[in-house]
Amino acid sequence: LEGESGIGKSYVLQELAAKWMERGYRGYSSECSSGGLGVPLLAWRPILTDICGIDEGASLSIQRAQLDQALQALPHIDAAARQVIARALGVADDSGSDGMGGLSEPDDQARLIDLALDLICVQLTVAPLLIVLEDIHWADDLSLLLAARLLQTPAQGQPFPLCLTLSHRPLDGAVPDPLLALRADPRTTRVTLGRLTSEQSVALIRALLDVTDVQPDLRQYVERQTEGQPLFIKEYLRVLQQQNLALIEDGVARLAPNAMTVQVSSSAQGVIQARVDRLDEPTRLTLKASAVIGRSFPFRLLKMIHPARPSDQDLLTQLATLIHLKIIDLELEDPEPVYRFKYGITHEVAYTSLLFGQRRQLHAAVARWYESAYAADIAAGRAAMAVYDVLISHLRRAEEWQRQTRYCRAAAEQAAQQFSNPAALRYIEQALVATSDSVERYELLLLRVMINDRVGNQVSQAEDIRTMAQLAGQLEDPLRQAYASYYLLCHLLDIGMHLTVLSQSDQTDQMIQQALHQATGDARRQARLLRAGQLDTRGGACAAAGDLEQARALHRRALVMCLDERAAGEVSPYSAHRWLDSRTMAGKCLSHLGHVSIGRGHLDEALSCFRQALDLARTTNNWSGETRARAGLCQVYLAQHNTKAAIAEANSALATSQAVGDRTGQAIALQQLAAISAAQDDYDEAQRRALHALTISANMRARVLEAQILHDIARFSAAQGLDEDAEAARQEAERVREQWREAEVSG
Repeated sequence: LEGESGIGKSYVLQELAAKWMERGYRGYSSECSSGGLGVPLLAWRPILTDICGIDEGASLSIQRAQLDQALQALPHIDAAARQVIARALGVADDSGSDGMGGLSEPDDQARLIDLALDLICVQLTVAPLLIVLEDIHWADDLSLLLAARLLQTPAQGQPFPLCLTLSHRPLDGAVPDPLLALRADPRTTRVTLGRLTSEQSVALIRALLDVTDVQPDLRQYVERQTEGQPLFIKEYLRVLQQQNLALIEDGVARLAPNAMTVQVSSSAQGVIQARVDRLDEPTRLTLKASAVIGRSFPFRLLKMIHPARPSDQDLLTQLATLIHLKIIDLELEDPEPVYRFKYGITHEVAYTSLLFGQRRQLHAAVARWYESAYAADIAAGRAAMAVYDVLISHLRRAEEWQRQTRYCRAAAEQAAQQFSNPAALRYIEQALVATSDSVERYELLLLRVMINDRVGNQVSQAEDIRTMAQLAGQLEDPLRQAYASYYLLCHLLDIGMHLTVLSQSDQTDQMIQQALHQATGDARRQARLLRAGQLDTRGGACAAAGDLEQARALHRRALVMCLDERAAGEVSPYSAHRWLDSRTMAGKCLSHLGHVSIGRGHLDEALSCFRQALDLARTTNNWSGETRARAGLCQVYLAQHNTKAAIAEANSALATSQAVGDRTGQAIALQQLAAISAAQDDYDEAQRRALHALTISANMRARVLEAQILHDIARFSAAQGLDEDAEAARQEAERVREQWREAEVSG
């Protein structure tokens, strides 16, 4: 689709997208910008980001995890390919702000194109797809090449339900080769939008003025000023009508005798700004205040924050004027009026016309209104997440960082309570950006560490725990230091450094004892539970070292401490410490005792432990604990040759972990399903499930689980007589274990 600026390309694309969506199909779009010519595949970045389900508001570590999950749909993706796509999407560890790092080599660019094609093709297996690239005259070469390669992808006779739509202005220089290839393809339809002819201009004028005829003086006047540009014809006629220069009598439009030249801006934003500037001062202020609220705005809220405090009647009159001018629409009439900006560009222009100081004041007023309207729900911890989102957004724009941090933390707490882990982590990241307060940062990091600990995500644990320890030292707070030391032990155990855990557990115990000695009230409860957790973690290290008797003794001691009434008690619903719950900790101890019992060959004892752990997990709504208890039950049932019960528990564990985004829980469930398939001599299915579990565990850096799965794969290969594959898997498991040893030595 080719045409000059303002000729109507965007309108055509909007109509196309609307018709496409009406049929229930999906679509993605991106706009190229003048500064993107040197950034490889920049035009496709928003589209590929959406396809991969990457939340651009989340931390980089979360975005990388989301990319890894999306890439699981593609077979045989090596580490180099993952790094290339991560750089292109701006989520790689070493990518610069422009995303160019390492993408200048032809091999990397070819690999990137292939990966992008594969990701798009996966989408096409689900439903027809619309992809729109606007203003490709500013697109980089690689983006154009990907567009051309898309048409070369489908095999003969293969369904390929893709509508690829590109728009650009007339090109000054040579046409790029990929665009020439697209134009030459017989499946391509090329449309050039030109300026309207005199007849077309008259038809548009008739339609806009709702008349049957247009006098030559008006037609010539408009054509001379607008040169056939549809956008400017619409705006010019609106100006003429507002100034009573376009007269209508008996269905015929003519120009007023005293008409003078009216200037119209040459840009879309300028056209809209001119309309805003022509409003009377009270109506203009109403429009600007409305823009601060959002694209949609309720009458009640607008009245409360309006700087001029107009009466209901005056405000309704001003809104009626804006509706008449087709700037806003009445979106909802009952139970209270809600209005909406008719066009996004109008909302943007009205908002940006405010001074920064005015914006901050109005955003703060909107936030205060939401705080008042939802005070009871916020206090009870049952406010909808959308309320927190609105509050956080307005407080950020009001630059009220302390209040923004408070609501980010409250939202994170509530999301974590609901096991909406990605949302909780996103709120924590926003809060960490907004606050420099040491206590607040410590509490936020503690919550993030607790969330990642319960779902087995070790990606950022070491850095967060190290920062927690530094902050606790600065605050000279023994309990906070004990928390950091305890979660460091948990992290070390999860990444396979059990010898380090055994050597450091006494030091951690001393820190906890010191905190217990100085603590009072709920702090003593927390310290007692930390001590139980330290014993339980030490038991896990003993089990990893092969000392099952000592492991059993430590787990049982920890369980007794958890069940001690002094470890229970009411906890503040708005404290990160509430996740350190005696029943949750007891459930962990029971699961660990179950695994020790399996190792000792006491299956009935293991079954009892896992059932008790499952009951506690259900009581505390601990979905991750439920996943691990069910995986343990599956392991026991499989050892008892009760395949039906094992399958039921493994499938339940997988469904639960998927529902709450517990990636390590998914890997554990898949590991059990792989073991079931192997027990049924279905080694192909066992390998498939094990490889899926391996990918997840590697991404989560759950090194112990990763090595276990590699040994499972070696066992499956050996059972099929694939000795070389079995040896390769064993060597890879040893490589992972060697990394632990090196880490333990350096630690």
